[in-house]
Amino acid sequence: MSDEPTIVHHSHPTDDVPGCGVAAYGMLLILFFLLGIGGMTLSSLALLQAGGSAGPTRLMSGREVSVWRLQPMRDAGLLELTEVPAAWHDETMSGNGTEACALTQDAVLRVESPQGWAIGYERITDVKLIDQERLITVEIYSNTGEILRCFFNPKEGGDRLARMIKSEAGLIERR
Repeated sequence: MSDEPTIVHHSHPTDDVPGCGVAAYGMLLILFFLLGIGGMTLSSLALLQAGGSAGPTRLMSGREVSVWRLQPMRDAGLLELTEVPAAWHDETMSGNGTEACALTQDAVLRVESPQGWAIGYERITDVKLIDQERLITVEIYSNTGEILRCFFNPKEGGDRLARMIKSEAGLIERR
């Protein structure tokens, strides 16, 4: 027998598992990278889809409208250079104002560029709101037989425009 102590080696439970710490960390980083790239791609696509076409807009105050969107009405002779309508609605998918309706102090305006029409409130005899499932039409009738039509998608304010015109034309009693 020798006087040297006997050294017994006990294996740790993790010694039998292959080493994958760095690889697992690398895979986690790659996963986060791919999630980030995917999120940026989807958000960019959503922005392009939403910003690519403005679509028809809600009925809004003329003060909220960009000057260039009112230019077709000015070109048609419906608005003066500095005139701003009280209410305005764009019907085009591109949002460029080439098909729009507006209310001024004394008339209802409609432009289908390059043509424009106006009916003064004193000439309005009736206003009808035709509510179909996907299209709301406001028809404005004049005492000369003219009919102006303004087209709205649901929840864009067609009912409000009809009420405003009726009020200005004196077709409803003010309380």
